[in-house]
Amino acid sequence: MASAAIYSLFIINKSGGLIYYKDYGSAGRTDTNDSLRLASLWHSMHAISQQLSPTPGCEGIDLLQAHNFDLHCFQSLTELLFLNLHMDIYCKKDSESIGICCPLNL
Repeated sequence: MASAAIYSLFIINKSGGLIYYKDYGSAGRTDTNDSLRLASLWHSMHAISQQLSPTPGCEGIDLLQAHNFDLHCFQSLTELLFLNLHMDIYCKKDSESIGICCPLNL
C-alpha cells in the first residue's frame, strides 16, 4: 500500500499476553479489554497456523490483508510477536456522489 500509515502496534509475549499496545490513530480507539482479546486471539491463530500449514517449517501468519488495512506480524527469536496495523486511505462520498479519497487523521 503506497499511502498506508501505522495505526496500531502490539507486542505479545510467547504465552499470548499483551505486553505493549500503542494506538496511533485518533478514530476508533480500542479499549484495554478489546486489545487484550485481540492479542490473545492473534497469538492463537499464529500458533495454529504454524501447526496446520502444509509447508514444512512454516513460521505462522506474516501478513493479513483486507480491503483497507494490512496486519503485519513479525516473530522474534525470543518468540515475541510484533503486530503492526497499517491502514490505507479511505474514500467517502460527498453530497454530489463524487468519490473523494482522504488520508486517515493519524
